[in-house]
Amino acid sequence: MKVIIANPPWKVAGKFGVRATSRWPHLRNDKIIVFPLYHAYAAAVLEKNNIEVKAIDAVDEELTINEFVEKVKEFSPDFVFLETSYPSYDVDKKTICELKKQTSAKVGIFGPDATARGEFLMIDCEEIDFVIIGEWDYTISEISSGKDLQKIKGICYRDKNKIKKTEKRPLIVNLDELPFPARHLYPVDSYQEPINYRPQFLISTSRGCPFGCSFCVYPQTISGIGFRKRSVKNVVDEIEFLIKKYDAKVINIEDDTFTVDSKRVKEICDEILRRKIKILWQCYSSVNIQDFEMYKKMKESGCEMVRFGVESASFAAQKHSNKNLSIEKIEKGFALARKAGLKTFGTFTFGLPGETKESIKETIDLAIKLNPYAVQFSYIVAYPGTALYEEAKKNNWLIKENQNGFGGCINPAILPDGLKREELEGVVPKAYKKFYLRPEYILRQLIEIRNLQDIKRLSSGGISLLRRLEK
Repeated sequence: MKVIIANPPWKVAGKFGVRATSRWPHLRNDKIIVFPLYHAYAAAVLEKNNIEVKAIDAVDEELTINEFVEKVKEFSPDFVFLETSYPSYDVDKKTICELKKQTSAKVGIFGPDATARGEFLMIDCEEIDFVIIGEWDYTISEISSGKDLQKIKGICYRDKNKIKKTEKRPLIVNLDELPFPARHLYPVDSYQEPINYRPQFLISTSRGCPFGCSFCVYPQTISGIGFRKRSVKNVVDEIEFLIKKYDAKVINIEDDTFTVDSKRVKEICDEILRRKIKILWQCYSSVNIQDFEMYKKMKESGCEMVRFGVESASFAAQKHSNKNLSIEKIEKGFALARKAGLKTFGTFTFGLPGETKESIKETIDLAIKLNPYAVQFSYIVAYPGTALYEEAKKNNWLIKENQNGFGGCINPAILPDGLKREELEGVVPKAYKKFYLRPEYILRQLIEIRNLQDIKRLSSGGISLLRRLEK
């Protein structure tokens, strides 16, 4: 059997799509390509089972639908598996139709949106042969190996004129049993964030998150409200492998919340130190986890930055989204990380239920007061499969005139009660300007320049920022 695993084309009117390994698929003005980590896991499982596999990242290569189909035809696969998403679905559907028209391959789709809307998507697009529900690491391999479809857990499939759905696939408990991602199938140099040193690599040390935010799509569709973790040895083995094989300089830990288990975090840090591994790394944390000793250990082992999801200065919006973060807790969380010597990165979003015109300004002011090394601003998105989506649908909050713009980077995606559209539109570029164009922020960045790599990194980040300020 021959199989293709693909991140299909998604470029609209000069804007670039971010889909694979993204918790908020969206179009944006600047090209930021995230490594398709979970595609690479599935590809590694296929290789382990002696199934020939080719990986295509059409977003990275900026392929048109026709160019993508031609590339598929060159490989003559038996199966093509595509990650689709809610905001890219119009483009994805055209891609699937062309694949079925020009090839004999069976086509399956996977991802959070496929999990949330699987049966609907099969009804809407008759060219889809399979929909994978939940984690796809083993499901893709089982389909590709020719296993009886009705015995494969976690899929929708066609049986003559009927769409059938099998029982739910259990989440993978022992993550150590998965092979390392098949990075050799990808142009690894393409996946570099502008604010980081290079080469950098993405890894996952756990799956799931216990915090249950109403808008967060991965835990509610794929990874689960919980926490499954790889062993300390397995994680550090992969870090060491990436340094030896690819000369990795930075490791980005992709976990929903890496620091959930502070004892395990300290053990990973100790193992890095014990092996005398020299590496910079970053992770997502939560201001709920206020363990100064953990942050000190992280810094000692090479961690340079932690990313915190703040979202809003409005406690009403925080409570509504099940975050319940007070300003005091947010400030203390950032302060503890900085005290340990870590850079901080804050993510903020506009348009949560409970937010007002006044709280939007307060959120921007809070970002400036916290003064992290870098920030991400966006409009909140209610993706299918989340509690927020169900609420937004029930209350007619969804802005639907352009599904391609439903991503939160360029345009608002929902308009909850208490906000007018003109109060929300244009807030994201305004927030970026107020944060990044402060003289004291620019001076801080210039003072920190130590070498040519710093200059290249800051230049790349500056270009990315300018593109995000475009309409």
